[in-house]
Amino acid sequence: MAITEIIGSGVAPLEPFRKSNASAEEKKTAPTTDRADLSEEALSLIESGNSKRVDEVLSRINSGFYNKPEVVNKIVEEILKDIRNLKP
Repeated sequence: MAITEIIGSGVAPLEPFRKSNASAEEKKTAPTTDRADLSEEALSLIESGNSKRVDEVLSRINSGFYNKPEVVNKIVEEILKDIRNLKP
C-alpha cells in the first residue's frame, strides 16, 4: 500500500522516493550526511549494556534496511496511528 496523501491534516503528501529535480550544481553543494540526536533514555540504554539491540539497529541502518519501501510504509503507518491517538 502506498501512502500518497493525508486527508484533512493540512500536511503535504508524503513522497519519500520521488526523484529530485535539483540541478547538478545544487547536488554538489547539498549536504551528504544526516544527523540524529539520541535522547537521554536512548543513551542510558546504550550504557546499560543493551548493546546487542543497538548493534542490531545500527547494522540495519548500515545495510539500508530502513530505506526499503515496505519498511518506510510500515513506519509511516505507525506514526499515523500515534498522531491519530493524540488528544487535542
